[in-house]
Amino acid sequence: MKKQLLIAAIAATMGTAAIADVSITGNAKYKYTNADVSGTAGSTNSAAGEVNLIVDGSHGDTKIHVEQEFNMGNTADSAENIHMEDVWMSTKVGDFGVKIGAWDGSTTAITGDIMANSRSATKVYVTTSVADVNLGYWTTPADTDVNDGFTVNTTVSGVKLELKESTNAFTSVRVSGSVAGVALSHENVDSDTAGKDATLSSASYTTKGITLKGDVLTGDTSAALGENDGRFIQYDEGMNGVNNGGGDVTKISQISASMSIAGNTVTLAAAEGVENAGTKNNATKLSVTRALAGGTNLIATYTDAEDDGATTDTETFTAELNVKF
Repeated sequence: MKKQLLIAAIAATMGTAAIADVSITGNAKYKYTNADVSGTAGSTNSAAGEVNLIVDGSHGDTKIHVEQEFNMGNTADSAENIHMEDVWMSTKVGDFGVKIGAWDGSTTAITGDIMANSRSATKVYVTTSVADVNLGYWTTPADTDVNDGFTVNTTVSGVKLELKESTNAFTSVRVSGSVAGVALSHENVDSDTAGKDATLSSASYTTKGITLKGDVLTGDTSAALGENDGRFIQYDEGMNGVNNGGGDVTKISQISASMSIAGNTVTLAAAEGVENAGTKNNATKLSVTRALAGGTNLIATYTDAEDDGATTDTETFTAELNVKF
Protein backbone atom coordinates (compact mmCIF):
# COMPACT_ATOMS: atom_id res chain seq x y z
CA MET A 1 0.00 0.00 0.00
CA LYS A 2 2.85 2.39 0.84
CA LYS A 3 4.50 1.65 -2.51
CA GLN A 4 1.27 2.41 -4.35
CA LEU A 5 0.87 5.74 -2.54
CA LEU A 6 4.50 6.66 -3.30
CA ILE A 7 4.13 5.81 -6.98
CA ALA A 8 0.90 7.83 -7.19
CA ALA A 9 2.55 10.83 -5.51
CA ILE A 10 5.53 10.74 -7.90
CA ALA A 11 3.27 10.39 -10.95
CA ALA A 12 1.14 13.34 -9.83
CA THR A 13 4.23 15.51 -9.32
CA MET A 14 5.67 14.66 -12.74
CA GLY A 15 2.35 15.35 -14.43
CA THR A 16 2.05 18.78 -12.84
CA ALA A 17 5.54 19.77 -13.92
CA ALA A 18 5.01 18.62 -17.48
CA ILE A 19 1.65 20.27 -18.16
CA ALA A 20 1.55 23.97 -19.13
CA ASP A 21 -1.33 26.32 -18.33
CA VAL A 22 -3.68 26.55 -21.31
CA SER A 23 -6.75 28.74 -21.79
CA ILE A 24 -9.20 29.07 -24.68
CA THR A 25 -11.11 32.32 -25.10
CA GLY A 26 -12.64 34.21 -27.99
CA ASN A 27 -15.69 35.98 -29.29
CA ALA A 28 -18.47 35.58 -31.81
CA LYS A 29 -20.45 38.27 -33.60
CA TYR A 30 -23.16 38.66 -36.20
CA LYS A 31 -23.65 42.01 -37.93
CA TYR A 32 -26.51 43.22 -40.12
CA THR A 33 -26.03 46.32 -42.29
CA ASN A 34 -28.54 48.43 -44.22
CA ALA A 35 -27.15 51.20 -46.44
CA ASP A 36 -29.26 53.76 -48.26
CA VAL A 37 -27.35 55.89 -50.81
CA SER A 38 -29.06 58.96 -52.24
CA GLY A 39 -29.52 58.92 -55.99
CA THR A 40 -29.56 55.13 -56.25
CA ALA A 41 -32.39 52.65 -56.52
CA GLY A 42 -33.35 51.60 -53.01
CA SER A 43 -31.06 50.36 -50.28
CA THR A 44 -28.69 47.44 -49.83
CA ASN A 45 -28.76 44.83 -47.09
CA SER A 46 -25.91 42.61 -45.99
CA ALA A 47 -24.90 40.44 -43.06
CA ALA A 48 -21.67 38.93 -41.83
CA GLY A 49 -20.72 36.57 -39.04
CA GLU A 50 -17.39 35.84 -37.41
CA VAL A 51 -16.01 33.56 -34.70
CA ASN A 52 -12.56 34.06 -33.20
CA LEU A 53 -10.76 31.47 -31.10
CA ILE A 54 -7.76 32.42 -28.97
CA VAL A 55 -5.49 29.83 -27.38
CA ASP A 56 -2.97 30.94 -24.76
CA GLY A 57 -0.44 28.62 -23.19
CA SER A 58 2.26 29.30 -20.63
CA HIS A 59 5.06 27.42 -18.95
CA GLY A 60 7.16 29.50 -16.60
CA ASP A 61 8.27 32.65 -18.42
CA THR A 62 7.35 31.22 -21.83
CA LYS A 63 3.98 32.07 -23.41
CA ILE A 64 2.30 30.91 -26.62
CA HIS A 65 -0.53 32.81 -28.31
CA VAL A 66 -2.60 31.65 -31.31
CA GLU A 67 -5.62 33.38 -32.88
CA GLN A 68 -7.81 31.87 -35.57
CA GLU A 69 -10.71 33.58 -37.32
CA PHE A 70 -13.71 31.79 -38.87
CA ASN A 71 -15.86 33.88 -41.22
CA MET A 72 -19.42 32.84 -42.04
CA GLY A 73 -19.23 33.12 -45.82
CA ASN A 74 -21.46 31.79 -48.57
CA THR A 75 -19.66 28.45 -48.55
CA ALA A 76 -19.38 27.03 -45.07
CA ASP A 77 -16.32 24.88 -45.79
CA SER A 78 -14.44 27.38 -47.96
CA ALA A 79 -10.77 27.83 -47.10
CA GLU A 80 -11.28 31.57 -47.58
CA ASN A 81 -13.41 31.58 -44.44
CA ILE A 82 -10.58 30.40 -42.16
CA HIS A 83 -7.71 32.74 -41.29
CA MET A 84 -4.73 32.41 -39.00
CA GLU A 85 -4.06 35.73 -37.31
CA ASP A 86 -1.62 36.46 -34.48
CA VAL A 87 0.72 33.54 -33.75
CA TRP A 88 3.64 34.22 -31.43
CA MET A 89 5.84 32.96 -28.61
CA SER A 90 7.43 35.08 -25.87
CA THR A 91 10.01 34.22 -23.24
CA LYS A 92 12.70 35.70 -20.98
CA VAL A 93 16.43 35.44 -21.63
CA GLY A 94 18.15 37.00 -18.64
CA ASP A 95 17.10 40.66 -18.49
CA PHE A 96 15.68 40.56 -22.01
CA GLY A 97 12.15 39.79 -23.16
CA VAL A 98 11.95 38.04 -26.52
CA LYS A 99 8.83 37.78 -28.71
CA ILE A 100 8.87 35.78 -31.95
CA GLY A 101 6.16 35.19 -34.56
CA ALA A 102 3.47 37.16 -36.40
CA TRP A 103 1.24 39.85 -34.88
CA ASP A 104 -0.24 43.20 -35.78
CA GLY A 105 0.47 46.30 -33.75
CA SER A 106 -1.83 47.75 -31.12
CA THR A 107 -3.87 50.81 -32.09
CA THR A 108 -2.85 52.38 -28.77
CA ALA A 109 0.87 51.98 -29.54
CA ILE A 110 2.87 54.72 -31.21
CA THR A 111 1.97 55.01 -34.95
CA GLY A 112 -0.98 52.64 -34.32
CA ASP A 113 -3.63 55.23 -35.12
CA ILE A 114 -1.84 56.79 -38.09
CA MET A 115 -0.55 53.81 -40.05
CA ALA A 116 -2.34 50.59 -40.94
CA ASN A 117 -1.45 47.79 -38.55
CA SER A 118 0.15 45.06 -40.62
CA ARG A 119 0.87 41.51 -39.51
CA SER A 120 4.47 40.59 -40.39
CA ALA A 121 5.66 36.99 -40.33
CA THR A 122 8.89 35.87 -38.65
CA LYS A 123 9.11 39.05 -36.59
CA VAL A 124 11.52 39.14 -33.62
CA TYR A 125 11.10 41.78 -30.89
CA VAL A 126 13.60 42.11 -28.01
CA THR A 127 12.91 44.39 -25.03
CA THR A 128 14.73 45.43 -21.88
CA SER A 129 14.86 48.31 -19.38
CA VAL A 130 17.75 50.51 -18.30
CA ALA A 131 16.88 52.56 -15.22
CA ASP A 132 13.48 54.12 -16.12
CA VAL A 133 13.93 53.81 -19.87
CA ASN A 134 12.27 50.98 -21.83
CA LEU A 135 14.14 49.85 -24.93
CA GLY A 136 13.03 47.62 -27.79
CA TYR A 137 14.48 46.32 -31.04
CA TRP A 138 12.64 44.41 -33.77
CA THR A 139 13.63 42.76 -37.01
CA THR A 140 11.59 41.01 -39.68
CA PRO A 141 13.87 38.83 -41.81
CA ALA A 142 11.11 38.00 -44.30
CA ASP A 143 10.39 41.67 -45.02
CA THR A 144 12.96 43.16 -47.41
CA ASP A 145 11.35 46.62 -47.39
CA VAL A 146 11.12 47.57 -43.71
CA ASN A 147 12.96 44.93 -41.76
CA ASP A 148 14.13 46.45 -38.47
CA GLY A 149 13.87 49.32 -36.04
CA PHE A 150 13.83 50.27 -32.38
CA THR A 151 11.58 51.83 -29.73
CA VAL A 152 12.42 53.98 -26.70
CA ASN A 153 9.96 55.22 -24.10
CA THR A 154 10.11 56.74 -20.63
CA THR A 155 8.06 58.95 -18.32
CA VAL A 156 9.36 62.27 -16.99
CA SER A 157 7.30 64.19 -14.41
CA GLY A 158 4.11 62.45 -15.54
CA VAL A 159 4.75 63.07 -19.24
CA LYS A 160 5.30 59.99 -21.42
CA LEU A 161 7.89 60.31 -24.17
CA GLU A 162 8.01 57.73 -26.99
CA LEU A 163 10.26 57.24 -29.99
CA LYS A 164 9.86 54.69 -32.79
CA GLU A 165 12.45 54.43 -35.55
CA SER A 166 11.97 52.12 -38.53
CA THR A 167 15.03 51.77 -40.77
CA ASN A 168 14.56 53.41 -44.19
CA ALA A 169 10.90 54.05 -43.38
CA PHE A 170 10.06 56.62 -40.69
CA THR A 171 10.80 58.22 -37.33
CA SER A 172 7.84 58.84 -35.01
CA VAL A 173 7.76 60.80 -31.75
CA ARG A 174 4.81 60.95 -29.34
CA VAL A 175 4.31 63.05 -26.21
CA SER A 176 1.33 62.36 -23.92
CA GLY A 177 0.20 63.36 -20.46
CA SER A 178 -2.53 65.04 -18.46
CA VAL A 179 -3.05 68.73 -17.62
CA ALA A 180 -5.85 69.74 -15.22
CA GLY A 181 -7.68 66.48 -15.91
CA VAL A 182 -7.41 66.78 -19.68
CA ALA A 183 -5.58 63.88 -21.35
CA LEU A 184 -3.41 65.23 -24.18
CA SER A 185 -1.40 63.48 -26.88
CA HIS A 186 0.57 64.65 -29.92
CA GLU A 187 2.38 62.42 -32.38
CA ASN A 188 4.53 63.30 -35.38
CA VAL A 189 5.62 60.85 -38.10
CA ASP A 190 8.61 61.93 -40.18
CA SER A 191 8.63 59.59 -43.16
CA ASP A 192 11.59 58.74 -45.36
CA THR A 193 9.12 58.64 -48.27
CA ALA A 194 7.97 61.94 -49.76
CA GLY A 195 4.37 62.82 -49.02
CA LYS A 196 3.96 60.51 -46.03
CA ASP A 197 4.61 62.82 -43.08
CA ALA A 198 1.68 62.94 -40.65
CA THR A 199 0.57 64.29 -37.26
CA LEU A 200 -2.13 63.19 -34.81
CA SER A 201 -3.32 65.36 -31.91
CA SER A 202 -5.88 64.19 -29.34
CA ALA A 203 -7.54 65.55 -26.21
CA SER A 204 -10.12 63.98 -23.90
CA TYR A 205 -11.86 65.03 -20.70
CA THR A 206 -14.42 63.30 -18.47
CA THR A 207 -16.91 65.29 -16.43
CA LYS A 208 -20.16 64.22 -14.75
CA GLY A 209 -19.99 60.80 -16.45
CA ILE A 210 -19.54 62.24 -19.94
CA THR A 211 -16.29 61.67 -21.86
CA LEU A 212 -15.54 64.36 -24.43
CA LYS A 213 -12.86 63.75 -27.04
CA GLY A 214 -11.32 65.56 -29.98
CA ASP A 215 -8.92 64.23 -32.63
CA VAL A 216 -7.16 65.85 -35.59
CA LEU A 217 -5.21 63.73 -38.10
CA THR A 218 -3.23 65.46 -40.87
CA GLY A 219 -1.03 64.06 -43.64
CA ASP A 220 1.05 65.58 -46.40
CA THR A 221 -0.99 63.42 -48.79
CA SER A 222 -3.68 60.76 -48.35
CA ALA A 223 -0.95 58.10 -48.64
CA ALA A 224 0.29 59.17 -45.19
CA LEU A 225 -3.00 58.20 -43.51
CA GLY A 226 -3.33 54.45 -43.38
CA GLU A 227 -5.39 54.00 -40.20
CA ASN A 228 -8.06 51.35 -40.74
CA ASP A 229 -9.36 50.51 -37.27
CA GLY A 230 -12.40 52.77 -37.11
CA ARG A 231 -11.07 55.58 -34.93
CA PHE A 232 -12.45 58.09 -37.41
CA ILE A 233 -16.02 57.34 -38.40
CA GLN A 234 -15.77 58.13 -42.12
CA TYR A 235 -13.26 55.35 -42.65
CA ASP A 236 -15.95 52.79 -41.89
CA GLU A 237 -19.16 54.45 -42.95
CA GLY A 238 -19.00 55.23 -46.66
CA MET A 239 -17.08 58.50 -46.66
CA ASN A 240 -14.56 59.25 -49.38
CA GLY A 241 -11.72 58.27 -47.05
CA VAL A 242 -8.37 56.58 -47.39
CA ASN A 243 -9.53 53.06 -46.68
CA ASN A 244 -12.83 52.81 -48.53
CA GLY A 245 -11.83 53.58 -52.10
CA GLY A 246 -11.69 57.38 -52.08
CA GLY A 247 -8.03 57.74 -51.26
CA ASP A 248 -8.04 61.57 -51.32
CA VAL A 249 -8.53 62.71 -47.70
CA THR A 250 -5.55 64.52 -46.16
CA LYS A 251 -7.08 65.89 -42.94
CA ILE A 252 -9.72 64.57 -40.55
CA SER A 253 -11.18 66.36 -37.54
CA GLN A 254 -13.53 64.61 -35.13
CA ILE A 255 -15.32 65.32 -31.85
CA SER A 256 -17.25 62.79 -29.78
CA ALA A 257 -19.17 62.43 -26.53
CA SER A 258 -19.74 59.13 -24.71
CA MET A 259 -21.96 58.52 -21.68
CA SER A 260 -24.11 55.94 -19.88
CA ILE A 261 -27.88 56.37 -20.20
CA ALA A 262 -30.31 53.89 -18.59
CA GLY A 263 -27.76 51.09 -18.71
CA ASN A 264 -26.74 51.82 -22.29
CA THR A 265 -23.39 53.18 -23.48
CA VAL A 266 -24.22 55.97 -25.91
CA THR A 267 -21.64 57.67 -28.17
CA LEU A 268 -22.27 60.54 -30.55
CA ALA A 269 -19.51 61.57 -32.98
CA ALA A 270 -19.13 64.13 -35.75
CA ALA A 271 -16.27 64.22 -38.25
CA GLU A 272 -15.06 66.24 -41.21
CA GLY A 273 -12.64 65.04 -43.86
CA VAL A 274 -10.84 67.44 -46.21
CA GLU A 275 -9.63 66.26 -49.63
CA ASN A 276 -6.65 67.53 -51.65
CA ALA A 277 -8.94 69.77 -53.70
CA GLY A 278 -10.49 71.27 -50.55
CA THR A 279 -13.75 69.32 -50.80
CA LYS A 280 -15.16 68.52 -47.37
CA ASN A 281 -16.88 65.28 -46.36
CA ASN A 282 -19.01 65.29 -43.21
CA ALA A 283 -20.36 62.47 -41.08
CA THR A 284 -22.29 62.01 -37.85
CA LYS A 285 -22.65 58.73 -36.02
CA LEU A 286 -24.80 57.55 -33.11
CA SER A 287 -23.80 54.31 -31.40
CA VAL A 288 -25.69 52.53 -28.61
CA THR A 289 -24.35 49.47 -26.78
CA ARG A 290 -26.65 47.39 -24.56
CA ALA A 291 -25.63 44.43 -22.40
CA LEU A 292 -28.01 41.47 -22.82
CA ALA A 293 -28.36 38.20 -20.98
CA GLY A 294 -25.72 35.50 -21.33
CA GLY A 295 -22.83 37.93 -21.75
CA THR A 296 -24.08 39.15 -25.15
CA ASN A 297 -23.87 42.78 -26.22
CA LEU A 298 -26.16 44.45 -28.75
CA ILE A 299 -24.49 47.30 -30.66
CA ALA A 300 -26.68 49.49 -32.85
CA THR A 301 -25.32 52.37 -34.95
CA TYR A 302 -26.74 54.97 -37.28
CA THR A 303 -24.45 57.01 -39.54
CA ASP A 304 -25.23 59.87 -41.91
CA ALA A 305 -22.28 60.51 -44.25
CA GLU A 306 -22.21 63.26 -46.88
CA ASP A 307 -19.68 63.19 -49.72
CA ASP A 308 -19.71 66.68 -51.23
CA GLY A 309 -17.38 65.70 -54.06
CA ALA A 310 -19.73 62.96 -55.24
CA THR A 311 -22.88 64.86 -54.14
CA THR A 312 -24.13 61.76 -52.35
CA ASP A 313 -25.55 61.11 -48.91
CA THR A 314 -25.27 57.65 -47.35
CA GLU A 315 -27.37 56.60 -44.37
CA THR A 316 -26.17 53.39 -42.73
CA PHE A 317 -27.78 51.34 -39.97
CA THR A 318 -26.03 48.39 -38.35
CA ALA A 319 -27.08 45.94 -35.64
CA GLU A 320 -24.45 43.66 -34.13
CA LEU A 321 -24.68 40.86 -31.58
CA ASN A 322 -21.34 40.23 -29.91
CA VAL A 323 -20.46 37.75 -27.18
CA LYS A 324 -17.14 36.98 -25.52
CA PHE A 325 -16.26 33.67 -23.94
